[in-house]
Amino acid sequence: YPIQRLEPPVFTKEQLEEMGVEDFRKVAEEIGPETLIGAQGEGKGFKIAFSQRGLAGSEWWENLVRKAKEEAEWLGAEITVIDADRREDKQMADLLSILAQKPDALVINPQHPTAVLQALGKFKAAGIPIFVVNSDLDPRGEPVCFVSGDSFEMGYNLGWALAEECLKRGFTEEIKALEIGGFPGDLVSLRRRQGIMAGFNELMFQKTGKCHLNIVSQQFGNWLPEPSMKITQDVLTAHPDVQVIFAECDGTAQGVIAGLESLGMVGKVIGGSIDGRKQILQRVMNGDWTADVMQDPRHQGKWVVYFAIQHLKGNKIPSTFYIPTPVVTKETAAKYYNPDSLY
Repeated sequence: YPIQRLEPPVFTKEQLEEMGVEDFRKVAEEIGPETLIGAQGEGKGFKIAFSQRGLAGSEWWENLVRKAKEEAEWLGAEITVIDADRREDKQMADLLSILAQKPDALVINPQHPTAVLQALGKFKAAGIPIFVVNSDLDPRGEPVCFVSGDSFEMGYNLGWALAEECLKRGFTEEIKALEIGGFPGDLVSLRRRQGIMAGFNELMFQKTGKCHLNIVSQQFGNWLPEPSMKITQDVLTAHPDVQVIFAECDGTAQGVIAGLESLGMVGKVIGGSIDGRKQILQRVMNGDWTADVMQDPRHQGKWVVYFAIQHLKGNKIPSTFYIPTPVVTKETAAKYYNPDSLY
């Protein structure tokens, strides 16, 4: 998994016209997360506003924004990032403030899928194209392009991988599990959770013809370690026979693992998550954590800015671009883990 900066690939208008989503995914896999995209200075003169749902406490979001800024700088575009601090009301107020600055394009990572719709309607009325990154927006927002990981697919593959480990350990009767999501009402969290259940159940159905998965507790950790650690400690104290923990992101996983360590249960509980942070990949390599689904924020940050500039230049871009999200297990972790990675 390349983490070094390679020479940025450059695409002509004719090439972009011919390229599909799979072509862009192949490029993303080849160049890795740190390599920028496009010709230096080709976005000069354009102004991009970036409304980010939050930053503090999230290494994932920090890398998303870092790479978006680097891509904009490389292309010569001006980018202004405003942090909503995980608050719907602040993000809506931010959007109205941004609108007054008359940017050429808006990139938004929405805190809530519907709360921002009224404000976004003003951008559409002003003819300012909207690009969504990371978190799902209600379709009524009508973005030009959505860049993210496929939440259902990532969840499905995670559920499948943890079901495989259950079968390896001989768990074929009732399987007790804890599931920790992001925020209530968050479409990313909902779709990952739906995918996890579908993937886990499907493998069990295929291999055993049945599935007795018992979710003894489903809670929300706000994508953060601290609340997820307490949830883990509380639930496993009440249910010490829990066998599986589904964590919807690596921030959650960090808290889960800390909770397992405090209870002396690391390695005894099957656990998996989504994001591909190097700290969690190392845990997978060590056997402390079962699986991690890659979802590198650097890919999302740079590709959404690149697509925004190409659209402003009149070039064809995909309406949805899901970044590469392979599953990592102990057998494959060495391919993806690199201690020198910035994420």
